[in-house]
Amino acid sequence: MRVRHITHCHRALVFQTPPPLFDNLRCVCHSITLQHLGILTRVVPVKESHTLDIQWDIPPTEPHYRKAPTNYLSHLLGHEGSGSAFALLKARGLVTSLSAGEGGGLSSRGFFGVRVELTEEGNQRVGEVAEVIFKYLDLLRQPGAISEQIYTELTGLQELRFNWRDKLPPYSVTTSLAGAMAHYPDRDLLLAMYHVPQEFDPACIKEYLDHLTPHRARLTWATRAHDQQQQQQNGTTTPITKPAALDNLPPCDLTSEPIYGTKYNVTPIPEPWMKHWTNGVAVPGLHLPSANPFVPDDLSMKAVMGDKEGLPDLLVQGSAARVWQRTDLRFESPKATIVLDFQSPAAYASPESAVCCRLLVKLLADYLNEVAYPAELAGLSYSISNHLAGFQVSCQGYSQKLPVLLDLILDDLANFRVKADRFAVVAEAVAREYANVAYQQPYQWAMYRAELLLNYKRWMIDQYQKVITQLTPESLTAQMPRLMQRMFVEGLMIGNVSPEEASDIVDSAINKLKAGWGSSTIWPGEEKDLRIVKLPAGVTSALVEAGPNPNNENSAVWVTYQVGPDDLRRNALAGLLVQLAKRDAFNQLRTQQQLGYIVHMYGSSDQGVQGISFLIQSDKFSAAHLALRVEVFVRDTIKRIASLPESEFSAGVSELSKAKLEKPKRLSELASRWWAEIAAGTRVFDRQSAEVEVLKTLTPADLATFTHEVMGVSSGTRRKLMVLIKGK
Repeated sequence: MRVRHITHCHRALVFQTPPPLFDNLRCVCHSITLQHLGILTRVVPVKESHTLDIQWDIPPTEPHYRKAPTNYLSHLLGHEGSGSAFALLKARGLVTSLSAGEGGGLSSRGFFGVRVELTEEGNQRVGEVAEVIFKYLDLLRQPGAISEQIYTELTGLQELRFNWRDKLPPYSVTTSLAGAMAHYPDRDLLLAMYHVPQEFDPACIKEYLDHLTPHRARLTWATRAHDQQQQQQNGTTTPITKPAALDNLPPCDLTSEPIYGTKYNVTPIPEPWMKHWTNGVAVPGLHLPSANPFVPDDLSMKAVMGDKEGLPDLLVQGSAARVWQRTDLRFESPKATIVLDFQSPAAYASPESAVCCRLLVKLLADYLNEVAYPAELAGLSYSISNHLAGFQVSCQGYSQKLPVLLDLILDDLANFRVKADRFAVVAEAVAREYANVAYQQPYQWAMYRAELLLNYKRWMIDQYQKVITQLTPESLTAQMPRLMQRMFVEGLMIGNVSPEEASDIVDSAINKLKAGWGSSTIWPGEEKDLRIVKLPAGVTSALVEAGPNPNNENSAVWVTYQVGPDDLRRNALAGLLVQLAKRDAFNQLRTQQQLGYIVHMYGSSDQGVQGISFLIQSDKFSAAHLALRVEVFVRDTIKRIASLPESEFSAGVSELSKAKLEKPKRLSELASRWWAEIAAGTRVFDRQSAEVEVLKTLTPADLATFTHEVMGVSSGTRRKLMVLIKGK
């Protein structure tokens, strides 16, 4: 991944000898001295992860903003296509991601960094991972590697992004412009602010490339294996299976920094590593990228029939698919969004099925990475995700090339086969993903536990953890025909896409699945059926438990009052109640009572079932105390709403109506809004205006009655759920 700015916040910035940054309030020009170069810092992170960061200090790039030298370097070093450092490391099973770019620095110095997420195998071969990165930098030093053709393509991509940039919030544009005005002249202000290169200067690029050498690098290797290795050496734990080091690197003596207690060790980079990195021997398989085939050359707009800002039409309705479409050019952009939701009755039939579906989407994304990365550079994006009824493929970007990208994804899906080497890497990453749930904040765990309670069918994370350790490439291969045997496709296509093109895309998707897997339509009764548990009336349901991380001192509470299934009038009343009460909730529970930094009151929605929810996390009070304060606040709110002045009620209606009628700023925002309606089965595409019309008919008495019914302890109709997570 190529990023313009890259920042990594470690819990402690560790130097062997802290450099003097200021001398009588005068900033020292070189904040990084020779003693801070060529060092390896080993850090023990909180979560289960293995990462390697390589950082160099470089001269400031601001004077060369028209030449953008580090843009060129980050574009190539962070490339993920064929011949890239990432593609080679991924093929060796050593890394799962790589990003490169310039990070924040001082006015006198900048920083350029590379960050990689390591696999278990990569964590044993860190020196080899770094070697590939340094060898790719050596490749860039070869004659012709600083290429005007590549620079021109990069400039074209940045100009394309600049010319068709989605509308940003006014405050964001204003603050960005104000900051940029202090650094760039008026004539270049916008192009410089959005990092569009304007002058190709090979000498300038080479000047910055010359700073990116092994001897000038500072490495930060973060893994919990450092601590395990030291404990093993001290005899305080059972031996680990593999040494957490490379080239027989001896265990390090870890020191705890005084503020957060982060364990670390700082040493010079091992000499054997440095010799490998500087031996001048090229690594086979590394080469510069080819021309990008996804760059669009047709940015024309489709014809729009009817209202410019209309609602989507049901384009396809049958036993195999149900798809909505709208040629929508209200944003005057040659872009489109395509969402295809593949629903299978076998996708969530058991914990094994759910984990297999997760592995499918992760492996599919893994297989696509190298060939689809150029599409992302060219302004296209895609995501593949699993859910409780199957999996979803979505694509966004310039409409001319969007079908090409989608065909690429669907072809890989139709011809999907489990590769044993990639299965091992991806399964390891998924297992780590499950394990890291235990390190979530208590408020996140409370919300997760609430989902388990409220969803009619939901498997638990510990079940997934057991399954992932038992799955093999063969078991996933055996599951695939069952997963793909019967399928229903639900979709949405909006933007610069015609009905004819949308129909062709649907037909192509269905035909590819039929050809690849023999997929047929689902049986009656196998349709997606995602339901929410109806809480008992007149009682409070509660779950009280300790958090998954015994070392976390925070407690949390999540409280919800069920409003009921989707109904415009009740939705409007619930929204108005939240609008009138959320400021008081923040003021009383956080500002005055100082319960914690995380204090929210909000309207919630799950599968079309509405609710009014509270979320609080505290390091000072117990979960029981937090729940009590919520209940006291709710009782006070009921009294306040019962005597609410007409003027305050009208102001609340006006504020909420204005917020609901605010138009979406981007196509992706509109697509998300409409897809939420399809996913929940509500399909009220004009919900915002419809609810505003209902708001106009409400009275203070209506709101008082509703508030007592939903939240009043004596109403007999209140449906309340509390999840209390106890801290250390």
